[in-house]
Amino acid sequence: MEFLDYLILGAKADLPTIGGVQSWGKQIVAQIIAIIAMYLITKHLAKVSIGKMVGAIVFTSAGVWCIQNWSTVTGWVGALLKTM
Repeated sequence: MEFLDYLILGAKADLPTIGGVQSWGKQIVAQIIAIIAMYLITKHLAKVSIGKMVGAIVFTSAGVWCIQNWSTVTGWVGALLKTM
């Protein structure tokens, strides 16, 4: 049976698990948010508007935190919806 696995998979490659794919997805979304943050910060830096730069940093860091701690955020939202 190992020979057939070798033929089909081509040297028993370590295929990613669902958790691994989820982790990759979270990293990609966090990187996209970081790229948007860099764009916003440099745009506001050029205009020398410090308040908007700080706002961009706060909102994008909150977005990255929400992506990295998705289960916590969904737990909070679920608890909020149960109280309503």
